[in-house]
Amino acid sequence: MFKTFFTFELKSLLRAPLPWIFCFVLGLLAFGATAADSVQIGGSYGNIWKNAPFVVQNFYAIMSLFSLLLVTAFMNTASLRDFDNNTSQIIFASPVQKSGYYFGHFFGAVLVAMIPLLGVSLGVWAGTLANSIFHWIEPERFGPLSAKGHFEAILIFVLPNILFAGSIVFAISALTRKTIYSYVATLGLLVAYIASGTLLRDIKNENISMMLDPFGIRTFSILTKYWTVEERNTQ
Repeated sequence: MFKTFFTFELKSLLRAPLPWIFCFVLGLLAFGATAADSVQIGGSYGNIWKNAPFVVQNFYAIMSLFSLLLVTAFMNTASLRDFDNNTSQIIFASPVQKSGYYFGHFFGAVLVAMIPLLGVSLGVWAGTLANSIFHWIEPERFGPLSAKGHFEAILIFVLPNILFAGSIVFAISALTRKTIYSYVATLGLLVAYIASGTLLRDIKNENISMMLDPFGIRTFSILTKYWTVEERNTQ
């Protein structure tokens, strides 16, 4: 039952242009931040390589936060598809397993929600390749491409953040059957996170500050703030 709804959700969402459009947009931003100094994601990185694992993971961390509204769109679609299409009565009149139905739709939406963020890796790789040809920036500011850094960024930031925020949005959408409530919840989550930044800066115990960050962005910043340039280029 899970496989049936998971496959259906995956095929339905992948046919829509939204995942591919935003994959291109995020890829374009990452390309600009890699191939030029005038475009910045998360500030300036100084002498660190433009394609260093540290930089890539910062890109992914920031993008995973600001793409929550996009995640909300996918979760709303997955949660309300049968109600919007007036097929819910047919579905629920059948011997449908509740866990297979909800988790199939949910994880299908999670997988599709990851696609736009993969544009970050595509943009960084394309920016590195383009600079090796056109030399917009000094070649010394680029290091070797690290697939491991990209893979770890997806596991550390993209997947957990989509699961965390997506589960909240999906639950609200499924319970209320109203799109507006899930978007309000997402905006509230973003506003609360940004506002809490001031409060967390005043906490003297950094361990508490790290554990109170549900998205892991401040945690990553605190854990790496004493890293040398060499460490940020390679770890």
